[in-house]
Amino acid sequence: MDELFGRDNFIAQFIWQDKYTTTNDKQGISSQTDYILCYEKKIEGFLPNKLPLREEYVKKTYRNDDNDGKGKYRLVQMYKKKNPKSYEVVSPTGKTWNLPWNFTKENFEQMDKENKIYWGKKGDAQPQKKVYLSESTGINPINLLLGNDVGFSQNGGNEIEKLFKNRNTFAYPKPEGLLKRIIEISTNENDLILDFCLGSGTTAAVPHKMNRQHIGIEQMDYIENVSVERLKKVISGEQGGISESVNWNGGGSFIYCELMNFNQEAIDLIQNSKDTEELIIIWDKICEKYFLNYDLDIHKFNNNLKEFKDSELDKQKEDLIKRLDKNQLYVNLSEIDDKKFNVDENVKRLNKSFYNITYGF
Repeated sequence: MDELFGRDNFIAQFIWQDKYTTTNDKQGISSQTDYILCYEKKIEGFLPNKLPLREEYVKKTYRNDDNDGKGKYRLVQMYKKKNPKSYEVVSPTGKTWNLPWNFTKENFEQMDKENKIYWGKKGDAQPQKKVYLSESTGINPINLLLGNDVGFSQNGGNEIEKLFKNRNTFAYPKPEGLLKRIIEISTNENDLILDFCLGSGTTAAVPHKMNRQHIGIEQMDYIENVSVERLKKVISGEQGGISESVNWNGGGSFIYCELMNFNQEAIDLIQNSKDTEELIIIWDKICEKYFLNYDLDIHKFNNNLKEFKDSELDKQKEDLIKRLDKNQLYVNLSEIDDKKFNVDENVKRLNKSFYNITYGF
């Protein structure tokens, strides 16, 4: 992360309480936390979104109400001991106060005119500022993520079990509440979120419910049975995870695409072959069509076919696969117009639209 974003762009290390119970492991000290690293592309522009005030905090703190339509408020002191500038103010009953106030005299007088200063029940107490709940912009996020707030690791498993009726569908999925916290402090509606290890699809499901755009990338086969199916359930309005807290009722859409195979096709042919004779036929086709390692001597290999045939079938398959260029498993975007790959025109349009490439037909 330091190499990619630069050490100077490190923001914070979030500590997530991922377990709600202790475990008697062999180390003797039970670990209940995991860690999330936060970086910014340019630290000068970093400004996290504030979090809404907790309901219990609001009830405890915003207890005053003048019944003037402005709503509830809390009281805060208006002076700072180390402030070198002081001036005198007069209460409604004529009592004077001379303190190092946090506000200029003009601002103080303006707040008093707007009835934003509390002078006590009798009008002679030290002045305090009224901070209305309606004016609150929330609180700054902290780097401690408690499981009771954002979910424990077990909650992620419960959410998957509820969706697929099977807890073993995916190992150690993240709870939706954890991703919700990360997304709500770092993005706004319609922003684009990328997860290049999509896994169970939590970082697609959560932004979808929060009205964000998302791109998820995954190379494992379970994407079809887990990630894609999970998003279908989200669109249908499933009520697990954060659905209730964000008033999710379904909607939206997504596009599911696969990389276009090239050398991967050759690997599949090799792995699906049933005997040595079939492998030899496949190898001839591979030499004609697919990319081999640049340092492979084809003639030398063909001259040693007897040695190749004498080995076990699994060893033969492994040997042939090693000779394929793994950098060419899929068709590269730069080669999309090469007639060799026979890319469909609609596929070209989709790719060039996705990558925002100007292309004329």
